[in-house]
Amino acid sequence: MTSMSVKRFMLLFGIIQVSVASNLILALVAQHLSLPVFLDSTFTILTAAWFGLIPGIITGFLTNLVHEAVSGFDGVKLPFAIVNMTSALITWFAVRRGFLRHATGAFWLLIVLALANAFLGSIIVTTLFSGVTDSQVDNIVRAIVISGQSVLTSAFLARVFINIVDKGIAILILFPLYRKLKG
Repeated sequence: MTSMSVKRFMLLFGIIQVSVASNLILALVAQHLSLPVFLDSTFTILTAAWFGLIPGIITGFLTNLVHEAVSGFDGVKLPFAIVNMTSALITWFAVRRGFLRHATGAFWLLIVLALANAFLGSIIVTTLFSGVTDSQVDNIVRAIVISGQSVLTSAFLARVFINIVDKGIAILILFPLYRKLKG
């Protein structure tokens, strides 16, 4: 490796570490305060937008792996790594297609992220955990189930609204910074 590629690797390695730690801190704060949001992919989205697909995917995977370890390897966090990694893929694609050049594009990125996360999350939670993972979203899922919807539909609907807020936070950070710095 050349000295420039070593420097780039070390920079990306540091950025990924900071992003994973930041995702984990946000997720644990949300969990501790019983907030009905996840906040575990904010820095995955930012990393994918600024540094590319591979750093974003690594950030997403490592966030869930470390969260799993911090949670005592309860088996709940790691299956959702695919959701976090998908956020990186969608963000990277959207940035390459110019979605962050205007507010409409940022809005559509938010909608696609929220729907994709809700879809994948509801499939995972329904298939592996019978719809319940002891998170705040479960209260919303239960309320929708009581109204007569299936567990899968309830898990999806609850996650759509939560992910709009959750990913909206990341987009509200990313969009103005990206426009200002990348034009």
